[in-house]
Amino acid sequence: MTDLYVNDTSRVCSQPVQVVGVARESALAWSVNGNRLAFVSGNSAIFIAGHDDKRGVTLEKVIPLFKKDVNGLLFSPDNEDMLVVVGHEGISFVDVAAGDFVFRVPIGKENNHESDVTCATWLYGGSLLATGSKDATIKIWIRDATHTHEWTCLETITGHKAPLMALEFNLFTNSLFSCGRDSSIKHWDVRTLHPSIKVWHVGQHRELRTITGHAGDVRRMILMAHDEYMYSASVDGTVRLVKLMQLDVDDDRVLSAEDLERDREAADKLALEEILGLGNKTTPPSGVAVGLSTETDQVLASISAHEQNVFRMEVNPVKPLMATSGNHEIHVWDISNLAKPVRVNEFIGHTNGVTQVHLVRDDQHLISGSLDGRIHLYNVDTLYRESKLDVIGAVGATALSPDSRVLFCSGNDYDIRGYLTHDNLLVSQCVVELTGHCGKVYCLAISPDGSILVSGAHDYR
Repeated sequence: MTDLYVNDTSRVCSQPVQVVGVARESALAWSVNGNRLAFVSGNSAIFIAGHDDKRGVTLEKVIPLFKKDVNGLLFSPDNEDMLVVVGHEGISFVDVAAGDFVFRVPIGKENNHESDVTCATWLYGGSLLATGSKDATIKIWIRDATHTHEWTCLETITGHKAPLMALEFNLFTNSLFSCGRDSSIKHWDVRTLHPSIKVWHVGQHRELRTITGHAGDVRRMILMAHDEYMYSASVDGTVRLVKLMQLDVDDDRVLSAEDLERDREAADKLALEEILGLGNKTTPPSGVAVGLSTETDQVLASISAHEQNVFRMEVNPVKPLMATSGNHEIHVWDISNLAKPVRVNEFIGHTNGVTQVHLVRDDQHLISGSLDGRIHLYNVDTLYRESKLDVIGAVGATALSPDSRVLFCSGNDYDIRGYLTHDNLLVSQCVVELTGHCGKVYCLAISPDGSILVSGAHDYR
């Protein structure tokens, strides 16, 4: 064991053995067969977790390729070892098995996005890829015919006035749903992108309707049960289940430039009238689809999925499971009953800087303290938070007794408190309290036999 620390080759850490913690707005993705869940760690590494009926959702692999924010994850529909990662570094195609890049599309070059890529979805079984960005555009990508691992921009869809947050495709109605920072969901007709149509560069994408109701940015929407229902998640902290009304769209109608311009003008006029409160005084012209009607579109449920924000949401394509991400936390839900999800698992990280960590017992558990005022006890293998402890203010320092039975910690009130640990639990009742400092305590140390505790504070003593 000593050689591990004195050997020259062992002094450089090129890759962590394990990463504990969840990104504040972690992206989520289920594989097509439902056996894998991908999400993001606090340092932008990609977690790959597996699911089986006996163990539930457990960690399988860590892919530490990214240094900047990851906004979206998407497994390939025909290869669960291929993962699309979008974010501050553009669009990346990652081989999960090898843990390395296959192809990358950077930001700001040629026809690429001009700003962070925020979301992505597959169209027509993976033959096309749609991405949304902070530049308020939707781009459609196609696989290169000669270099099958490369992707090129086919065309750009404009219309949003704010950054895109999520995209969802409906195969049966040739519809693309998009949502963003304006608290609404837009419904687009994109039938001209169907693989059977060879002339793709005809800009005939119509905005069919706008769905409203959330009180904050809409971060995700998912079509369910033959696309009759839609889950939508927002930073207002709720997940809404809406039964969608059916729109009558003439599949044989070919739109002219005049049709598109008329529809755009009509939509802008309706939006202005809605803002001014005049929406009931004008009848839209024939051929223009009217927006969401509260008499036909029904909100079946509104679920408080997280205490504050719901940043991401993904539904398992095979099993009745839904994953949601909040502020540094992932929740996994059983949605056998669509209107009444039941939480079955969670991965929770700290919401502020981590100040202290301790490995306990057989190194299978980790105790961490943070400026968020909480102490967490994690199972290192599963990343499951088995226990938590709230202290007074930010955790400045911690010390664990040699037998791992007592945890000492300091907060903002200058005192040092001791708490018992028992069977992988942190007991919330304080068993010892030490006073005397007149400044914040920033360091603690305990003697090997556990008889002496040393503390240092901002009072210089």
